[in-house]
Amino acid sequence: MDNLIIPPILGLVGMLMALVVTCSLGLCRAMSPMYSYHNRDTWAKPRWVLRRLKPFGTPKILVNDVMPDHTIDGYLKVHWTTKNEIYKNADLISLHLPLNTKTKDMITAKELSLMKDNALLINTSRGGIINEKDLFFALKKGKLGGVAIDVFENEPYEGPLKNIERCLLTSHMGSMSEDCRTRMEIESTEEIVRFFNNEQLKNPVPESEYNIQKGFWNWKIF
Repeated sequence: MDNLIIPPILGLVGMLMALVVTCSLGLCRAMSPMYSYHNRDTWAKPRWVLRRLKPFGTPKILVNDVMPDHTIDGYLKVHWTTKNEIYKNADLISLHLPLNTKTKDMITAKELSLMKDNALLINTSRGGIINEKDLFFALKKGKLGGVAIDVFENEPYEGPLKNIERCLLTSHMGSMSEDCRTRMEIESTEEIVRFFNNEQLKNPVPESEYNIQKGFWNWKIF
C-alpha cells in the first residue's frame, strides 16, 4: 500500500459522490441522468466520477463539454447532448468546469427555470458559475429538490442560501483530504523541478487557457 498513488482529483470526486448520496436520500431534501460538464482534464475527470456511479446501477448519463472526450463513452450509458437538453431532462446535475468569461453566470434564472422542479444541483467546481441570487429566489419559489454547493463567489459565504433547508453548503473543502493535498504538493513540486531542468512538463497549461483567463481577470478587475 506504500506505493499506492492516489490522484489528487479523487479527494474532490469522493466528496462529490458523498453529496450525490446525501441529496439522493433527501437529506438536503433522484438519481438518474447526470450532467457532467467539465472543461479541462485537470478538473474533476468524468471517468473518475463515472466509475463511482456504477454501484448505483446503469443510469442514463447526459454529458456536455466544449471539448468532448469520447474515451468515456464506454462508461455506463453516456449520451452527449446540449446544455439545454440536460437542464430540461436531468434528475441530477453536477458541474465540473473552471470559472472564466465563458462560464461566469452560466446558470441563471433562465437555466434554472428549465430544470425539473425536483432536480438536484451540485457545484464543486468554482463559485460564480451559478448565479447565487437567482438560485436563492428559485429555491424560495419551490424550484429544485435539493442543492449542494462547495464553492461560492465570495468566501466564506454569508448569503441567504444558508437559510434554505434543502440547500447543503460546505466551505470549499473538496480537496481538503490529507492524501489529496499531499499529492497536489508532490505533483506541483515535481513539475517545478522539471521546468528548471528544462524537461518536458507533464501538465502544461494550454496557451488558449491563458487567453481565456486573461480576458476574465481583466474583466473582473476593471
